Amino acid sequence: MVKFRGSQGFLYNPVSGLCTPLLWLEGAQSPNALPVHAEEGDLYLVTRWCSGDGFQLVEISTGELACVRHITHFASYQTAAQACSSMNSYLVSVKTSAKLDVIRRLASSSNAWVGIDSLGGSLTWVKDGQGLTEEEKNAVFFPGEPNNAFGDERCVEYSKDFQMLNDIKCENSCTFICEKSLPRLLGKHDSDKD
Repeated sequence: MVKFRGSQGFLYNPVSGLCTPLLWLEGAQSPNALPVHAEEGDLYLVTRWCSGDGFQLVEISTGELACVRHITHFASYQTAAQACSSMNSYLVSVKTSAKLDVIRRLASSSNAWVGIDSLGGSLTWVKDGQGLTEEEKNAVFFPGEPNNAFGDERCVEYSKDFQMLNDIKCENSCTFICEKSLPRLLGKHDSDKD
């Protein structure tokens, strides 16, 4: 038996019966990683990959998985982003109502920073640098938000009162949710980008 130390999982092809170790992780740490397509087999992850540093693997209602950690001490947006980065993660990306449901469960009793801000001019997701779409806005933001009230609401929180996202001042203090990228399978019509 060959052992692949450092592999975070494997791809099992039921037709050939072969396993391919995943010696890479998708994301900024592995810019040369190749995407894995669903037709190539079933993806199995090593659960300990997401269990360190208090992270937990959660299932989203769409069947996708997310590796997240709710940090319950309060911090400014910049401090929260730096803390996530120090754990090889980023402030959580919340683009769908299904993912918002996960955030509601994690941060049920406090407001929490999420990974979208307008520090570069327009609202952009921290994870992938993509701008906020109208579909995403309607799915995750409270009606009338983001509104950049008084011209200085450039960061975004999950609001426990609204149960949705809301833009606020970056200097405010909130808890925060960090997320780690997981390898994923691409379907026939998926692109290499989220």
